[in-house]
Amino acid sequence: MLKLCEEHEKYPEPLFGKTMDNEDFIIEVLPERIITQVFQENGWVRKNVYYPKDCISEELFEGKWKSGEHKPKKHSSIER
Repeated sequence: MLKLCEEHEKYPEPLFGKTMDNEDFIIEVLPERIITQVFQENGWVRKNVYYPKDCISEELFEGKWKSGEHKPKKHSSIER
């Protein structure tokens, strides 16, 4: 993860994909941290923030995406 942050300019845009459970996810690689958001099948958005220099991570649940709101599209901005 530290190497990804050091090479963050290789990832100017968020990365999109699917988990092995077929849930959509977004990964943002920034100079000081890596942010992942998983749109869980249970409707919750799980956000993990990793700070590799400090060996710290945090896990947040930022509401539900199935409650009438749509998942962000690839062109939508992501909260930093």
